[in-house]
Amino acid sequence: AAAPAAADLAGPSPPSGPALRCLHVDDDRVLRATIPRRVFGKLSLECDTAEDGAEALRMAAAAEESGRPYALVLMDNQMPVMSGTEATRRLRRAGFAGVVVGMTGDPLHCEERDLFEASGLDLCVDKGSAGVKCLRAVAALVKARGGRPGAEELEEVAAAEGFPLVAGSRLPEGAPAPAPPEPGPGKGAGAP
Repeated sequence: AAAPAAADLAGPSPPSGPALRCLHVDDDRVLRATIPRRVFGKLSLECDTAEDGAEALRMAAAAEESGRPYALVLMDNQMPVMSGTEATRRLRRAGFAGVVVGMTGDPLHCEERDLFEASGLDLCVDKGSAGVKCLRAVAALVKARGGRPGAEELEEVAAAEGFPLVAGSRLPEGAPAPAPPEPGPGKGAGAP
């Protein structure tokens, strides 16, 4: 099936009330300043930022407790304190059912990227203009649906931008991901 056009994403109006929330997690100060403005701000999505995975976990827990959980998390992988791989694993174990998009400079099929993709991501994009374009399309879909879109819709939008969904990322609507396997030897909590 063809990917939905931007006009098709309008669909039913999202529930009224507070804006959907996004969280951008990256240790790069410049990216934390530019990505939210270039992607989330243009879509009128509220965006918080965190500089590492440990801070992201604290912020996601606080957002959940406040009754305003994040609809989308954009996660870098290679960060100090706690990697994106470990933070994503812990988010999913805690029941986070929103969309998690990984954004990394790691090349395809390298061990770090493979582990990151297996941690519970829905999608992994490259840093750069193509990845930002795909992220913008996914964020627009999340906004149009008022939260997590259906797996098929997410797959169509991502594929149209040249980024397939991560294997095993299809979650039943509203269901948390199953706990991923424990990290292997030498892949502890802060391991990249």
